Amino acid sequence: MPFVQPLRRGSVSALVRRSFFCFMPIKLLKVLAPTSRTGSDQVDFEVSARTQTSFSLAIAKWLPIRKASWFIGLAGIVFVLSFANAQDEKPIRAKLDQAKSDYEAEMAKCRKEMTDSFDKKEVSLRKAGKKDLLDKLKLEREAFDKEGELPIVVPTLAYTQKSRQARHALDKAFRQSIKECLKAKLDEQAAKIETEFKEFLAASGNDWMRPGEVLSVGDSLISKAARYEFVLQTDGNLVLFRLVPTKAVVWASGTQGKGVSNCVLQRDGNLILKSKLGRVIWASGSSGHALGKLTLQDDGNAVIYNRDGAAIWSTKSSE
Repeated sequence: MPFVQPLRRGSVSALVRRSFFCFMPIKLLKVLAPTSRTGSDQVDFEVSARTQTSFSLAIAKWLPIRKASWFIGLAGIVFVLSFANAQDEKPIRAKLDQAKSDYEAEMAKCRKEMTDSFDKKEVSLRKAGKKDLLDKLKLEREAFDKEGELPIVVPTLAYTQKSRQARHALDKAFRQSIKECLKAKLDEQAAKIETEFKEFLAASGNDWMRPGEVLSVGDSLISKAARYEFVLQTDGNLVLFRLVPTKAVVWASGTQGKGVSNCVLQRDGNLILKSKLGRVIWASGSSGHALGKLTLQDDGNAVIYNRDGAAIWSTKSSE
């Protein structure tokens, strides 16, 4: 006689419950049923992996399903929803992982190009016998390797532009992934990705400008907790936005429509907006402080600090 009896009228639910047991993990079955029975109902729960499917079928027949139907139905719903959520998350995670891989590859390329620039400059200085400049090159190379500080003796514009573009691309991928998770009601996954995003921002150095660094039109800084953005807009206005809970302007240079092409943190500590012809359209007035660094803080303030850590200029926009 076949193990599964022909269906009787009204027994569809029984078939569903039995089918559920076919896929139920063996450890869960141990919780649902006693480990032993007397007489012909004796069941040995210590089975090999080869017989687990048959065992599940046997349990489905043996277990008093009526008493456990409420639990089985609930567990089935949880199982189906968990499986569906996992399937929904896979393409979102795959796209984010690809974006992260692309970012790492681009940053490795940028660092390689900078290393090549250092090497070429060192060869030329050694040939020229310029010891003072060679010693300076060594110090700047060490500072770049350890702190990411941009050097003076080798060109850095290509590095800053490419590395910033790579960071912005990954920034966009993180934001899109969070948006897609929320749309698919994957709140837990969205929270995890948001945590990853904040860790990335904290480690990427996208919240500050180094001496000599340039922001081109469309470039921006993002605070470590992704609460504020300092962006040079396409209209030439340098604007500080609050991003959460709603986007709002908290400071602006007022230079829209004046031909601004880039923003430069000069090595003397002055932040300037320049035209394509090099004309200064706006300046922070903080010159005279070598190696100043601009930081976009999570209190909404953009601050230029000198090498000793003292503030020499700010947007005065803390909230």
